[in-house]
Amino acid sequence: MRAGYKQITITGIVLTVAAITVFFIIMGNSHFPVRQSPTKEEKIILAENWIKNLSSRYPAYGRDLSLEEERRLGEDLYSFKFSFVADHPGYGTHQHEIVAKVEGSEVISVIRDDIFDEKERSYLEKEKDIDIYFVFKENETKRVDPVRREISYLPEHDIKSVVFTDLLKGPTDKENEMGYDNYIDDEVVDVLSFYLDEEGSLEIVMSGIEEEKLELAEKQVEMTMMQIKEVKNVNVKILEINGEISIEGIPEDFEFSRNMSPGVRGEDVRYLQILLNDDPETMLTDSGPGSSGNETEYFGEICKNAVERFQKKHFTEIEDPRGHVGDNTMEKLNNILRGNP
Repeated sequence: MRAGYKQITITGIVLTVAAITVFFIIMGNSHFPVRQSPTKEEKIILAENWIKNLSSRYPAYGRDLSLEEERRLGEDLYSFKFSFVADHPGYGTHQHEIVAKVEGSEVISVIRDDIFDEKERSYLEKEKDIDIYFVFKENETKRVDPVRREISYLPEHDIKSVVFTDLLKGPTDKENEMGYDNYIDDEVVDVLSFYLDEEGSLEIVMSGIEEEKLELAEKQVEMTMMQIKEVKNVNVKILEINGEISIEGIPEDFEFSRNMSPGVRGEDVRYLQILLNDDPETMLTDSGPGSSGNETEYFGEICKNAVERFQKKHFTEIEDPRGHVGDNTMEKLNNILRGNP
C-alpha cells in the first residue's frame, strides 16, 4: 500500500507541475505576446521611411524612390538598394543610388552613391592603387619608371589633384636610395594652371624646371595622369622660371608698358588677350573674336571681364580698377612673361 501511495503522489506532483507550466505558457501567449521580427516587406517600408524622412538629399530634393535590388545577408539582416531622382537647385537633375541595411527592426546602415554615409553624415574614404612615375637613374642612363602607390582620398576631393600632389611630393627616402628621382619638385615648380576640359583633355602649365630635365619631366606628368579614367589626353606646358618664357604669338622681348582700359586699341591689347587665353581660368571666350587664335587689338567688354578674372586669381586685394590694366596688373603680367609668376 505504501509503495502504491508513493507512486500515486509522485505522479500527481508531475501532473500538477505540467498543468501549471501549460497554464503559464497559455497565459503568457495570451497577455504577453512575444514580439516578432518584421517581415521582409516591413523591413522595406522601414528603409523607405528612413530615406524619405532622414536622408540628406531625399527630403529636400528627392522624388521617385524605387526599390531596385534586395539581398538577404543573414538570418534577420537584409540589404535593399533603391534609386531616386534629385532636383538640385543650380545643379540640375541627378540620379542617385542608396543602399539601406535593416537588421531586425533597425536601419543600421545607409550609404548613398557608394561615397556618403547617411547615418554618420560623412564621406567614405576611398583608396586607389596607382603608379606614380619618377626618374630612375641606373649608371649613366635615366628613364621614367613607375612606383606603385596606394592613394587614399575622400570622394569630395578631386582624384586628379590628389594624384598630381603625390607626384609633386616626390619619392620617399627609401625610393631615393633605390635610385628614383623627381624632376617635378614642389619646392621649385610653380603650377600656373591645372585644367580638365569637357573632352577629357588635361592641361597643366608649370614653371621652374631646368631645360635639360624638360623631356623626362613631361613624361612623368603624362604617364602618371593618363591612368585616371576621365583623362583622355595630357597637354603639359613647362615654362622656365629663370629667363623669358615663350608664349606663342608674343615676341620674346615684349613687355607691357602702358595702362589699358575698355576702348583702347593696339598691338599690346592683342598680346594681352593672347596671354589671358593661355590660361583656361582667364581666357576671354571659347569662340569668336577674342578666343584663342582670334585675338583682336580692341579692348572690349569680354577683355575687361577676362582681366578681372586675372586680377581675382593673382591678387588678394585688387588695387587697380576692376578689369583695367593699371600699374599693379601690368607688373604681374610682365612677371609672368619673365617666368616669375
